[in-house]
Amino acid sequence: MCHDREEVLDFLGMYNSYIDYAEIFYGYNEGEAIYMKCALEEIVRRFNKNPDTPPLRIIEDFRREMDFYSHFNPDTRHMFSTARNVAEGILDNIM
Repeated sequence: MCHDREEVLDFLGMYNSYIDYAEIFYGYNEGEAIYMKCALEEIVRRFNKNPDTPPLRIIEDFRREMDFYSHFNPDTRHMFSTARNVAEGILDNIM
C-alpha cells in the first residue's frame, strides 16, 4: 500500500513503462495505448496541479469523472472507459 505522493508518482512512471510493454507483447492496439497514456498524463497533471490533495483522492476523483463521461456519447465511450480502467488499475496496485 503506497499512499505517499512520491511513491505513487514512481508507480505511475512504472505504469507508463508497462503500457509500452503491453502494447508490444500483449497486442494492445496503438489507439488503446494512446488512451491509456493520455489518462496517465492527466492523472500526473492533476497531481502537479493539486499538491496538497491526497493521491488516492486524485485518482478516485479521476476514475469517477471518467466513468461519468463514459456514459454520454457512444463515440467517446471507449476512450473514457479506458481512462477509467487505467485509474482502477492504478488504485488496485497502490491500495
